[in-house]
Amino acid sequence: MQLSFKIAKSLFFLLFSFLISFHATAQKVTKVKGQVIDAVTQEALPFVNIGFVGTTVGTTTDFDGFYEIESQWVSEQIFASYVGYKSDTVTIV
Repeated sequence: MQLSFKIAKSLFFLLFSFLISFHATAQKVTKVKGQVIDAVTQEALPFVNIGFVGTTVGTTTDFDGFYEIESQWVSEQIFASYVGYKSDTVTIV
């Protein structure tokens, strides 16, 4: 009797784990990737701060100005800020 209770408990845990993982993959995310360049010189800008407006989710560009950012919440805008440049906000299409 004790053994079958442990097996049932294990099966419940496995089923519960599966449901959690299924639910997590079913969530919608906002994912944006791109490159930040200087508007005049067309040079890539490294270490630009990128974030979703109204959230604490953010990242920075790499040495070649590329970034990728995602959030589990729906976001409509991202911002970019960099020392010596005017900050900008872009609407996600």
